[in-house]
Amino acid sequence: MIAGRYLFKELLLTTVAVTAVMLLILLSATLVKVLTGAAGGEYPAELLLALFALKLIGPLAVILPLALFLAVLLALGRLSADYELYALFACGGGYGLLLRSGMGLALLVALLLWLIELWFAPWADEQRFQLLDQARAETGVDGVVAGRFQSLGSEQTLYVTEALEPAQGEALAKVMLFSRQPEGGVEILTAERVEQQRDRVDNSMALNFSQGEIYRGSEASLAWQRVTFSEYWLRLPHRPVVSSTRRDNAIPTLQLLQQADIVSVMELYWRLSGGVMALVLVLLAIPLGRSEPRQGRFGRFFYGLLLYFVYYNALLTARSLIEKEGGGAELFWLIHLLFAALALIGLWQLQRLPRVVE
Repeated sequence: MIAGRYLFKELLLTTVAVTAVMLLILLSATLVKVLTGAAGGEYPAELLLALFALKLIGPLAVILPLALFLAVLLALGRLSADYELYALFACGGGYGLLLRSGMGLALLVALLLWLIELWFAPWADEQRFQLLDQARAETGVDGVVAGRFQSLGSEQTLYVTEALEPAQGEALAKVMLFSRQPEGGVEILTAERVEQQRDRVDNSMALNFSQGEIYRGSEASLAWQRVTFSEYWLRLPHRPVVSSTRRDNAIPTLQLLQQADIVSVMELYWRLSGGVMALVLVLLAIPLGRSEPRQGRFGRFFYGLLLYFVYYNALLTARSLIEKEGGGAELFWLIHLLFAALALIGLWQLQRLPRVVE
């Protein structure tokens, strides 16, 4: 039916537009967070692009239901304000046609959400953890920030006064390296410049210090040895990759299905909840999005936002309480049932209203 295709196209285009705007906001926030971590020395700059892409996937599943809900509200508000909705009703179309178009789009979004939350998001989180674990294991000066102490191993600490400009090469200037020797002594190295190089044979890291001095001695003795050098090489010890503690959202879905503890069960329910929420939100948006012509296209937009935040926070609160109490995971779905019942009541009342405004 032409009217059905028109409604579906209108809802789809509005959803794409709203999602694009929200995605732009998400991109900005994620970029700031990733750049802040790199500037703080948490990981080398080479990982920026990969971490940026991986951190986008999880939050995408959060904004999609909201974008769909707001898009349906905006589309129905425009159709009502421009009398298109009433013209459609006058030609024989009803709320059933509107419901089929909206739920068809909601089903597509729900399938996309389940694909993201059940597979893509856990995979992205696991890849991000692996990259960070690998970066922590690779000792070197990539993540060193001027003015901060950087550990190069259990017995070595590096301090950098300043970082040279890119035009001067990837090097650090005015450095000090403190090393504790196995026999109990200490070694303090100062240099005007240090560069990092990787051995092509065994892939190990080495530091090349230029124009500096080495002081060797012990904390209990006043007899210290001073050595000057023009060039000094230091091979860095290899660190094994240590797996960091994974969060629940990084656990693969197949692994969650094999676990019976309440935290794993609630994590699985939460991943399934996104698609269900998208379906319920569209059911809520259809009666809420209808407005009188003089009411404007944004007449009930604020109420829609308020309803969404109540819905989302109710899910968060229910999950937290169930995990704290250690049981009653099935009660989590009562939140969806309550809001679905509210949507059905709204649709029932909508059917009783006149379709054409005199």
